[in-house]
Amino acid sequence: MTKIYTLTLNSALDRILHVSEIKFHYTNRTDKVYVGDGGKGTHVSHALTRLKQNNTAIAVLGGFAGSRLESILLDEGINLMKFSVKHETRVCTSIFDKDNRSIKVNELGESMSSIDCQRLDSFLDNLFGENQIWVISGSLPQGVPKDYYAQLITKIQSFDNSKVFLDTSGEALKLGLEAKPFFVKPNDEEMESLVGYPINSVADGLIAIKEVYEKYKIPNIGLSLGELGLIMKSENKIVYTPIYKVKTVKTIGAGDGLLGGIVYGFVNDFDLEVIAATGVAIGCISTSYEQMTYPESAEVKDMVEKIIPLQKRLK
Repeated sequence: MTKIYTLTLNSALDRILHVSEIKFHYTNRTDKVYVGDGGKGTHVSHALTRLKQNNTAIAVLGGFAGSRLESILLDEGINLMKFSVKHETRVCTSIFDKDNRSIKVNELGESMSSIDCQRLDSFLDNLFGENQIWVISGSLPQGVPKDYYAQLITKIQSFDNSKVFLDTSGEALKLGLEAKPFFVKPNDEEMESLVGYPINSVADGLIAIKEVYEKYKIPNIGLSLGELGLIMKSENKIVYTPIYKVKTVKTIGAGDGLLGGIVYGFVNDFDLEVIAATGVAIGCISTSYEQMTYPESAEVKDMVEKIIPLQKRLK
């Protein structure tokens, strides 16, 4: 049986504030406040858990914010494996007005010490083995080498039938690609940083995904284009999947839900079209929820049946 792990090294406690209007140089008062999980890997675990797919979320947590985040994750039914550190888990704050316009401020987080990095290496090394899926997601904490994800990919995929799904940005993404993960999910901005030109359309995305595929020889790539949808490429197939319009309340966590659906599709040996539709379905539905959560299987299945007729095979 395949074990699934998600890894969130730079965990975050999210504070989402709702105000009627964002006013600068003025005291803004909240209408509603939501405190929840802001970790990309733990979001993937949340999505998988809602689909009743067994998985374990590994998160680096510390301080008051870390304890609060641990309680939230456990309340959501997530199977959590905590790596404890002394420094405080970062807090990320988003402010939304009545028209859903927002300001988002993400803390960098404190630096991991060299001792914590050594402890983390030993902690993870003891988990690696055959027939595993690892979802490595989010930014690297300060103090961790830029090629750390690349190191993990090489270690994990040295075991028989073990695969890495990578979702990160910047130098960690570029170095991670050189280690050839099984799957990578850049968004349009991240893809632009890889190819050096803007991506403003599905046609631009198609050119870019082929270029990255040829350069890095990644077995599977999913290019998330936001409101334009998703392009997925495997060795013999390219599929474009548009989003299905729903009333959008928030977009936070939609990309992580998308990745959770893709992981679920691969684990259950779905065809590429169904994998892509499952990911897009979860991402779309999650934007209609006010709080940070994901849909259950029945709702996802209904949405997949609406999305599949809209898909296109690309050349």
